[in-house]
Amino acid sequence: MEFSDRVRLRMKALKLSSKVLSLKVGVSKGSVSHWTSGANKTGGERLIALAKALECDAAWLATGEGHPTPTTAISTYGQASIAGESREATTAIILELLKKHAGKSLNAAAKLRVAEAVAESLETSLYKVRESAESAAAQLEVREGDICIPHLDLKALEPHGKLPADYSEAVRSLTVSESFLREQGLRYTSADQLAVVTQWGQGMEGTINDRDPVIVDCGVNEFGGEGLYVVSWRNHLYIKRVQMEDADYYKLISDNAKYENQKAGIEDVVFHAKVLLIWSVRKV
Repeated sequence: MEFSDRVRLRMKALKLSSKVLSLKVGVSKGSVSHWTSGANKTGGERLIALAKALECDAAWLATGEGHPTPTTAISTYGQASIAGESREATTAIILELLKKHAGKSLNAAAKLRVAEAVAESLETSLYKVRESAESAAAQLEVREGDICIPHLDLKALEPHGKLPADYSEAVRSLTVSESFLREQGLRYTSADQLAVVTQWGQGMEGTINDRDPVIVDCGVNEFGGEGLYVVSWRNHLYIKRVQMEDADYYKLISDNAKYENQKAGIEDVVFHAKVLLIWSVRKV
């Protein structure tokens, strides 16, 4: 069972809509859509907030280990000698280690890797929990001030739109300096909403070439002015330049002059992310 399956399972059990869950967690409805489709995961404090809203154990939600409810999850990890320590206290220890060893800029996917490593290695005491968390954090080799950016699983978005059958990721993750992003003048919703996508096709050639890695902000799930976006329209996924045509339509622009621009109804376009940076690759 994947992370997305566990989120949907708890939503169904509690009869929660995406809208209600987004309000409980304090995120956009688009973020919930990414969780339920499998396009993105979450971690850290947001994972705790999501687990609280879904009334389930955070460790189970993140890793699938144990049981959904806190009481049964505690019995599963009984060998870790956490009697007298609440689930919240254990979580606080792990988050403290993440903050100390991984830095504030460590993104959600990297935090999840730490959580998974800790869950797998829980043994006989809280000391063991701390020891294994420190080891996992050290193995990440993400320095203070760096951001580890995972790839956005576009195939998980295929319920919203199709990709070419031969689509594959050229770059699966990037580790960049947060200061470098600031130097580029980039503004994003949060570091854990950043993802890398591989461009496909020639529609944006001249701006984004086929197979170019692109950094996107998955926290942007609605039109916020002219720019490049990852969108779904008419059962297909695109990276397009989007402009407001009028009160009822967007203009989907292909920067490659060989491709025609499209007029799309506002209600027909789904925004998944905004393009922030093109990581151009050129053979020398």
